[in-house]
Amino acid sequence: CDVLLQDANGGWQLYDWKTGEAATNETSHQQVRFYARLIAPYLNGPLVSAGLVDVENGKVIPVDL
Repeated sequence: CDVLLQDANGGWQLYDWKTGEAATNETSHQQVRFYARLIAPYLNGPLVSAGLVDVENGKVIPVDL
């Protein structure tokens, strides 16, 4: 996990930066879901979303949790 952001409603968003093919690779999606399972019990609110940030193309690819 590269960053966790908390919104005004107390929900958390988890993002992981990737470059190249890693941004769309299923292994990267699995990695983010693994991070989510590890961190969720320690957050003071729900983990509401996660995504891969494709730094080369400036896009956020949502990851289903």
